[in-house]
Amino acid sequence: MAIAKCNVNRQSRILKHINADGPGIEIGPCHSPVAPKRKGFNVEIIDHLDREGLIKKYSGQRINTDNIEEVDHVWHGQTYVAEYYLNVVRCEGEDAWDSRKAGSLAFSHPPDAGQINYSRAKEAGEWLDVHAWCFVPHAFRLLIQDLYDLGLIQLKELSFHPTVGCEFYMTLSREGEGMPLNRMSALQEMELEITGQSAGKPSNRLKKLIKKGLRVFS
Repeated sequence: MAIAKCNVNRQSRILKHINADGPGIEIGPCHSPVAPKRKGFNVEIIDHLDREGLIKKYSGQRINTDNIEEVDHVWHGQTYVAEYYLNVVRCEGEDAWDSRKAGSLAFSHPPDAGQINYSRAKEAGEWLDVHAWCFVPHAFRLLIQDLYDLGLIQLKELSFHPTVGCEFYMTLSREGEGMPLNRMSALQEMELEITGQSAGKPSNRLKKLIKKGLRVFS
């Protein structure tokens, strides 16, 4: 029951600003789709194998393969590129967004702190699931805000939810108002997340960086 409740809460955080009737794409949902077609979501699924291939790959493991839905687009060798280290600037500018339409892009991402991928033995032809992005939550928030301020993307932060378990959550939208923190506050939060310190005044390390010429914008 606790696991089921956790999954429901996770889904609600990710889908908070998503219109279930509007068209959408879910990348690499496998056996655990956040926006399942069977519940009425108007989505197309991208994965590295078709449904039959995914069922064959994960049969015998402790997952419910009945939850694997039909895959609309098989993206051999590229699904995890979009899923784990998406080029936000190129995707937002060229592929995912029509300038005439509004929409939302929902992210869930493991925080960098404590997130380690250990080396694995090489096996010819084996597909390795590698988490390549490394962000603490406020580093990602600040990055998105900077990209918008530089005119490289047209999306702003619509909502943010701090780390729960192993993920933090963020929704981007043309209708977003952006990060509500000034730059100094975001940098302080970043340092606290990296070092695991409690909230408080800027550390000596951050003060030294500022004295050396780190520009801090409010």
